[in-house]
Amino acid sequence: MHRMGKKGAKMPDFKTFADSIADLAPGIEELSHYRITTLSSEDMPYIVNKLWSLIARLEGSTTRSKLVAN
Repeated sequence: MHRMGKKGAKMPDFKTFADSIADLAPGIEELSHYRITTLSSEDMPYIVNKLWSLIARLEGSTTRSKLVAN
């Protein structure tokens, strides 16, 4: 990611990234019993919203490029 130039996505330092994942652990664990191959159409909106909320909170990039970083 660092080769994308000055405006490209950049990872934060490892501790920031690791702490961010640790902070999200309860939300990640909440989804752990779901399997993508067996999701019902009723569960899908909840799962999608939950995943995006976790991605938005993850300190995976020093820019707004959340999807690239995650």
